[in-house]
Amino acid sequence: MLFSCHSDGNKADALTQVPTGVLPVQIKKTATGYQLLRGGEPYFIKGVAGLQQLDRVKELGGNSIRLYTTNYADAIMDKAQEQGLTVMLGLWMKPEYEDFDYYDRKAVALQNDEIRRQVLRFRNHPALLMWNVGNELDNHTNNPRAFQILNDVVKMIHELDPYHPVTTTMTSSLHMVTAVERFCPDLDVLTVNVFSQLGHIRSHLVGNGWSGPYIVGEFGARGWWTGEAPKPNGGRPWTKAATGKLSTSEPDTRKQW
Repeated sequence: MLFSCHSDGNKADALTQVPTGVLPVQIKKTATGYQLLRGGEPYFIKGVAGLQQLDRVKELGGNSIRLYTTNYADAIMDKAQEQGLTVMLGLWMKPEYEDFDYYDRKAVALQNDEIRRQVLRFRNHPALLMWNVGNELDNHTNNPRAFQILNDVVKMIHELDPYHPVTTTMTSSLHMVTAVERFCPDLDVLTVNVFSQLGHIRSHLVGNGWSGPYIVGEFGARGWWTGEAPKPNGGRPWTKAATGKLSTSEPDTRKQW
């Protein structure tokens, strides 16, 4: 799903000498926002995150999958192509909570070299939809340095592969969106993992300074990491009774949801 916070700018250029089998993907400005195009035709992402049961994705009306890394990507992308699915392919950038120092020039250079090799390996795969560099680099950090490096990576990918957009994925806390807006001007689109606040994500993005297009990369009900379970009037927790329906009950008589 491609959404817009503001109609400002257009990074899509005319593409020539497209490699055999590649359907160029572009993000273009429209009168109301942004439009994702694949092979010159509007493309609406109906996808899942994962690497199994691709036939079921197709059966259920999906058209795309998200991979978080290039591990097993050769076989999975070939399978996706057989099923008529596209792939948002993840290029792993280590988050700081993995003890990665983005001020360490040698470590950064090694990581960038690995990303370069992966781009060269998969850039002409016919199932490729876009690159997703890093997953939740904003998690457990307030340091904007990673996003400065991210922009260097985005520019490198654009040079190696002008036919597929580049995104990065953030948590729905959005506390580092201003860093992305400031330090990643070459990023084509932002991806956000959203749990329990899907209906408010656009206003949250705008409120945190994002003015470009965005994709919902993950979404679902509130997870354990978002805090305590929601409570109705009276302070009693939401529960799931034997009927499978959400209900309220006294804490000592029902299993908490």
